[in-house]
Amino acid sequence: MVLTLSKNLLPILFLLLSIVNTPEGMAQDTTANVMDSILVKKGSYFIIDDQIIQVKKDTVFVFVDSLEYSIGNADDETFYRELKKEASKREWSKKLYDFLIIEPGEGSNPQERNNLFLASRKLRNYRDKRMNGFTFRQLEVFGPSIDDTTRQPKLIFEKIGNNLHITTKEKIIQNNLLLNKGDRLNFEKIQDAERILRELPFIKDARILPIDSLSSGDSLSLQVLTQDVFAYSFGVDFYGTNGGALEVTNNNLFGLGHQLRNQLSFNREHPEMQVGYGLMYRIPNIRRSFISAEANYFRDYNSNLTNIALRRDFISPQIKYAGGVDIGERYINQRFFIHGSEDDIDTLKSTHTYQNLWFGRAFRINFGDKELSDRSRLVLSGRYHRKRYSERPEVTENINREFHHSQMLMGSLSFSTRHYFRDRLVYSYGRTEDIPYGQKISLSSGYERNEFSDRTFASINMSFGRFISELGYLYTEILVESYFRNGKSEQGLVRPGINYFSNLSDWGRFKTRSFITIEFTRGINRFNNEFLTINREYGIRGFNSERVLGNQRLNISYELVAFSPSNIIGFRLAPYFFYDASILGQKNDAIYKGKYYHGFGLGCRLRNENLTFNTIEVRLGFYPNGPEDVGTLGFNISEQLRTRFKDFDVRAPGVTLFR
Repeated sequence: MVLTLSKNLLPILFLLLSIVNTPEGMAQDTTANVMDSILVKKGSYFIIDDQIIQVKKDTVFVFVDSLEYSIGNADDETFYRELKKEASKREWSKKLYDFLIIEPGEGSNPQERNNLFLASRKLRNYRDKRMNGFTFRQLEVFGPSIDDTTRQPKLIFEKIGNNLHITTKEKIIQNNLLLNKGDRLNFEKIQDAERILRELPFIKDARILPIDSLSSGDSLSLQVLTQDVFAYSFGVDFYGTNGGALEVTNNNLFGLGHQLRNQLSFNREHPEMQVGYGLMYRIPNIRRSFISAEANYFRDYNSNLTNIALRRDFISPQIKYAGGVDIGERYINQRFFIHGSEDDIDTLKSTHTYQNLWFGRAFRINFGDKELSDRSRLVLSGRYHRKRYSERPEVTENINREFHHSQMLMGSLSFSTRHYFRDRLVYSYGRTEDIPYGQKISLSSGYERNEFSDRTFASINMSFGRFISELGYLYTEILVESYFRNGKSEQGLVRPGINYFSNLSDWGRFKTRSFITIEFTRGINRFNNEFLTINREYGIRGFNSERVLGNQRLNISYELVAFSPSNIIGFRLAPYFFYDASILGQKNDAIYKGKYYHGFGLGCRLRNENLTFNTIEVRLGFYPNGPEDVGTLGFNISEQLRTRFKDFDVRAPGVTLFR
């Protein structure tokens, strides 16, 4: 049960709590103006403004006529009570229930117990007060949550995980807090600070709350509440009977936030290099500069990479300077269509060194209202990229142009406005998500020096995102770019797109959300061996053909996801239905003359937000009009990377890949 009380009624609640749970206690209150009394079961919660109080034992509460209250939905509790009743009829099912199931009263569905925006609303009451200090509280990985800090770990796996995990050092949390003691409280800066913490790979969730008892007058004390994710993750991939790969990652080495990833692979199909190895080490936010350092060393039969990189992004409108340096060497074993042939595929090997540098400066605008000037920036940025090959196939001015030695100098001017609102159950399975809304327009130009001939580059990119209260969230983007050689366009690209997801809806005990994506891509005077594909994430999930290629592509995707309230050993289930359709057009033909392909089916995603493992996805797809190398039915079990929202931050100017 969830009981929600109106704000500023805490003294009344304490008066009610003083009533003992006996008939005598009830009799003592008969002189009060009594409206109602409710028996509240052990494990239920009161929500008073942004404070959550757990009822430790069965208690009777008496409500006077001056108290406004509401009672939350108890459907989940009824379901679990009936399920437990059925499971208790057999010894083995009772043990299985106790082992697997976390009941709602134990923290399985905090969304039904707490309002995500209560704390935000209270912070607005402290606007412009001076922040005089911060306290830090870190929750255990398993057991409690940001919404329910009282829950204790009960499953044996939770207790073992908490014992193995090294909690993030308080100094690391403090270094990533983009707030300074003595500053005036700004609500959106608090939101930025929470978002930056949540985006760290070793943090599951974060909340910044006022401490009433330590705040007075013009000053305010804040508590920074964070919860780690379990630092270790493992990944396994099998190549049938020919080998496989193993990946082991620690995302929070020694509680310092450092990332260490190790990969080991074996493939007997490539006797010249059967064993592969990879190592990545990353240090985020060096000495509170928000500069990260990363080094990579990977070797396998298909690609090699050795590099070192430094990077600082415009993670917030408060950041004035951003940039990056990336220097390395890369070997690639690529598959290409042979020049002048539509039937044969060749494998081309190449090795090149590269140097990639960029720098950006953000300027606050001095027009419009305060909200616009606070969150909008004009950004100037420049980039230098050099690539030189030590191994490559034969090249001429018109053949294998991808392997030309080149240097490119680029610049861009961007206007960006960034805001965020918080929600749940979009791309995550219960954790807080920061959804960007705003707009951005970027104008870029560049000059490329090539070993055969030089050319210029121009690009315009516009994006817009808004939350429509009655409908959902809508993001639109259009990109137009091209190289120019001797006044003629080449390697051009036009790409408009729309992304939409609906508000949450109730379907029995499930929460449902719809996702729609529409994207059109058209190549302009692309090179002979440059093609678009509709494989997997580029068009139809589960579709994989080497022969289905084109120069234009229209993708339409629909997905209906049902988020289950069930919590099995901390894992949440999300069954879904999908329909993907793509049209591939050739050269300058109209897109409606292209070949139409589609696929649809059912799937289920499984994720534990306390772990750094990727989402596990099981999918069955039906492809009624696929080519010869694509079966009618496709069954797949795979890992899915966490989907990121398209933001309105400014990054290094660059050239879009044509895929």
